[in-house]
Amino acid sequence: MNKNSEQYKIEANRYYNVARKILKEDGEFYPILVMITESSVYVLPMQMPDEKAKSEFLMLMKVIAKRLKAKAVITIAETWYVDAREGDEGVNLK
Repeated sequence: MNKNSEQYKIEANRYYNVARKILKEDGEFYPILVMITESSVYVLPMQMPDEKAKSEFLMLMKVIAKRLKAKAVITIAETWYVDAREGDEGVNLK
């Protein structure tokens, strides 16, 4: 998907809102993996105790993504802050 396309902006905003919902409900954000297939979107937590567990998880996700013929796999794992107050305008991708 082209980063400048309208569809890209819509998808990016959708995942921003998923992260914002997690932050609102849990009071914190944790790393997630988003896997998109032809018919489904899977959002999986990535809370790993160490680098070995993280590596094993990502290798397993690679196998699953191939089997499901995933169109995209996105990891959101950086530490960042989202203002979850009402009226927050979302992601500005310009």
